[in-house]
Amino acid sequence: MRSQWAYSWVMVLSQSKKPALIFLTVISIFNLMGLMWVSMPQMSLGLLSLILMSLVAMKLMDSVKSGVLLLGFSLYVTVMTLGLLGWIGLVPDSVSALAWVVVMTMMMSHLIHFVTALLRAMARGSFQHDAIAEALGQTHQPILLSSLTTVVGFAVAAYFDAHYINMAVIVAVGVLFSYLVVLSWLPWVLLNWLLEFRVGQYEDRHGLSFVAKSLESNLMLRRGLTLIGILLAAWAVFQLVEQFDAMRAVLTMIVASFFLLLFAWRNLKVALAATLIGCLSVIVILSPMHWGHAISALSPFVLVVPMGIVLDDVVHFFSRYLKAEQSFFSKHEDKTRFALASVGRSIWLTSQLLVVGLVVLLFSDNELIRQASMMTILSILLVSFLLLSVMPSIAASVKKSDEKLTS
Repeated sequence: MRSQWAYSWVMVLSQSKKPALIFLTVISIFNLMGLMWVSMPQMSLGLLSLILMSLVAMKLMDSVKSGVLLLGFSLYVTVMTLGLLGWIGLVPDSVSALAWVVVMTMMMSHLIHFVTALLRAMARGSFQHDAIAEALGQTHQPILLSSLTTVVGFAVAAYFDAHYINMAVIVAVGVLFSYLVVLSWLPWVLLNWLLEFRVGQYEDRHGLSFVAKSLESNLMLRRGLTLIGILLAAWAVFQLVEQFDAMRAVLTMIVASFFLLLFAWRNLKVALAATLIGCLSVIVILSPMHWGHAISALSPFVLVVPMGIVLDDVVHFFSRYLKAEQSFFSKHEDKTRFALASVGRSIWLTSQLLVVGLVVLLFSDNELIRQASMMTILSILLVSFLLLSVMPSIAASVKKSDEKLTS
């Protein structure tokens, strides 16, 4: 069912293009004035990272204009965030740079999810103006929810530990501003600039639905992936016991995120599953980080960085899962297949592009940024594996068990 508010909002933007442009331009100029009072961080590698992600996006999305959009709006959000921080008068400390890793990953994720949803709607036959409303209706709630879980998580961590205050402020400004850009500037630009022709594009139309079909016909693969999921969960429990003191900030963010998801979804099982997958994706990574000598002494500042993007993927996946549940799907495997078809490709594209961008940050002179980038890369790959492989395997196994019981 289409979100009527999204169509109404796009209609308002379409009929008020000049007033909307003037208003958004005034806001942008006001933010730019704040650059006079901001302490500019070293962002040469960050700029290279954004450019490289946008170039790779052109190839993966088969759309040059989509890559241009990603680059333009990511640079815009970065500059506007710096301007707002100048108005706030934030004085950066030694760990503030880590917040920019969070902002970069969340910002690009928001943009990628919206653009891929737009391309999917266009591939299914919608004209671009209608596709904007469809994409906004599909991605608005997950983007808002993932932004809030990230902001609230860092705010709670800062409440219990003052060392996180500057990080929390930068993350809150950057993440929420990127959400507002997706809601305002991005639809306005797309109403005035047509992307490439997409009707009939198979990858956009069907997403990763083939994954569920493949797993249903391969018993050994299903059992293997399910076993891996069980072993990872057991290892996460062990790591949690071993590293409990270092994980306090992460656990605080996880608990805050759980209650926020529970309030938004009103579904205890789904909120708990989403939270556990997010927690698992960060905790399990501690071992390879130790084995690779990437963390000589566990830094809680590094550990909290991947939480935002991990929860972002989880929120997008389970939002579509719940959408299927609220419509006409009743079986677990059907709801999982629906999520794979509608948002699976977005998650996989986001993971690939963010890994490309974070690899660039591994060459930073800042040791904390190198550690956080490596941990975020591993966490992104793990959460993608859990959502796009282990979850469908469990769903397919449940289906086969139910078929045996009914027969």
